[in-house]
Amino acid sequence: MAWRLLCGSSEGCADVLHGVTSMEMLKMLEHPHAKGGSSDQAGWCGLAGSCPTQAGLNVWLTNGAPASKLVLGLPSYGKSFTLASLNNTGTGAAHAGGGAPGPYTGETGTLAYYEICLAQQQSSWNVTVVKDNYAFASSGLQWVGYDDPSITFAKGRFAKQNKLAGVMYWATDLDDFAGYCSRVTYPIIKAGIKGFNSL
Repeated sequence: MAWRLLCGSSEGCADVLHGVTSMEMLKMLEHPHAKGGSSDQAGWCGLAGSCPTQAGLNVWLTNGAPASKLVLGLPSYGKSFTLASLNNTGTGAAHAGGGAPGPYTGETGTLAYYEICLAQQQSSWNVTVVKDNYAFASSGLQWVGYDDPSITFAKGRFAKQNKLAGVMYWATDLDDFAGYCSRVTYPIIKAGIKGFNSL
C-alpha cells in the first residue's frame, strides 16, 4: 500500500517518522519543483542547489528514518514551462504556466524523457547540463528541466553512498523504452541502476 507522506522540514516529520521503523521501506520521490519554492519560476531539483536531494534526504535521516529502508525515487520525465519572455531562459526564469503538451503523453507541464530527447533531435533546443546535478533545455518560450542518463547515474551513486536501500523510478513508461533516441532501451533506468551498483 502507498501513502503520500510529506516531510519537508524537521517540524513536520515527527508524526510521519513515528511509524517508519515498522514499514518495510519508504520510497522517497525526488520530485522536481520550482527552484527556491516559487510557483512562478521555472526550475528543477538536483543533488545540490536551492532544492537539493541531499537536503531532503537529510531531513528524513536526522529525524530517525533508517537509511536501509529509504529508496530514492528518480524521475524519467521532465517538468516543462512556457516562459514569460525570452529575456531569461535559465533556471528561475519567470513562466506563464505549464509547457506545451508532449506529442505522445499529451500532458501540459510534463514531458516523458523520450519526448525530451526526440524534441532535441528534431528541432533546435539550447541544452544546459549542470554536471551531476540537473539539466534543462529551452526552445523559444518552451523550457524543460530533467535528468539525463549521466545525472541519473550520479543520483544512483548518491543513493548507494548514503547507504539507501535502492532506487526506483517514476515511471518506467516515460523512459526511452524503445531506444528511439538513446541507442539503448531504458537509458534513464539503466543509468540509475548502474550508478547504484558502481560502488
